[in-house]
Amino acid sequence: MKDIDFAELGERIRLELDHDYMLMHPRLCEEDGERLMQDLLKEDVVYITPACKKEKQAKLLRDGFARAGVSMDGHWRPVSISFKTTDQAFDEIEQALQEVEP
Repeated sequence: MKDIDFAELGERIRLELDHDYMLMHPRLCEEDGERLMQDLLKEDVVYITPACKKEKQAKLLRDGFARAGVSMDGHWRPVSISFKTTDQAFDEIEQALQEVEP
């Protein structure tokens, strides 16, 4: 993720994509990230998580979803942005958002 300008990515998402809200956290898989997930995750929302490989995200975020009492099935859409540029990451996030919209 060294080729991603996260400030630019966040601003592009904010300005160009239709979404309810966006949260950037450096490490959701750490203890403070799990506490954040416990406080914020809800059953009626789909969460798109741009981060490392999808399989790794599943392992790392599992406890946060469990602490929140929210099933990952149907409420979670991982996006791998490893080895991507800012533009590529934006495109992947945009595609994921389109896939979860009704």
